[in-house]
Amino acid sequence: MERTPRCQLAIDHAAESYCRLSHSQLTSAHLVYGLLTLNGGVGDTVLKDAGLSAELVDRYLSINPSQAEEVIRQEGLVFGKSATNALARAEMEAAAFHHTILGVEHLTLGLLAEEAGGAAAALFKLLRVDSAKLMQKILEDLGSG
Repeated sequence: MERTPRCQLAIDHAAESYCRLSHSQLTSAHLVYGLLTLNGGVGDTVLKDAGLSAELVDRYLSINPSQAEEVIRQEGLVFGKSATNALARAEMEAAAFHHTILGVEHLTLGLLAEEAGGAAAALFKLLRVDSAKLMQKILEDLGSG
């Protein structure tokens, strides 16, 4: 699915993070970092309102190296299963709204919907982020809550 420029920028920033930290794959936690590097927008705003920041997630990523995940090589990157699953969930969210382009709001929903065992889920649990509450806020903002 085609991505908005901002969604692609978030993924690009996630990729820069995983490369800079010499991690073995890009995980869903790197995607959270990528969203937080954007200034404004649904994903960035909702996550920052929950107390997250790019600096905090970067610190988390530097202390908690990527867990070994099944990987898929695409777009010149090594995506871990948590990231590929988050992107797949994001595409399902976009399709549910009959949107043909993947935006940051869909990516954020895909990350917040991650279940235990994923990199973003571990990050959210550690930082006591109420994923269900944030998802509801985004859905309300999109007009379906």
